[in-house]
Amino acid sequence: MKARLQELFQKTFESTPIISFAPGRINLIGEHTDYQEGFVFPAAVQFGIWVGVQKNQLPYCRLYSMDFEEEFTFDWQSFSPKKGIGAPT
Repeated sequence: MKARLQELFQKTFESTPIISFAPGRINLIGEHTDYQEGFVFPAAVQFGIWVGVQKNQLPYCRLYSMDFEEEFTFDWQSFSPKKGIGAPT
């Protein structure tokens, strides 16, 4: 997977990615109780997520999904704090 990701990243974005992997996690007991001082028994599973990233000089961010074979682009300069539930005032 790592080699495939690196090859596709270089082909799509014309740069060498920084590649990282995060394993999936399950809780055998105690779902959402660890922050309430309860018992938990988490375990990593063979599933996870691979990501390749690299900075660029563009005013937008380009994302590509290998699973969906689709690209998504957004203007990162258009982000701003939003008011709403849970947002600081």
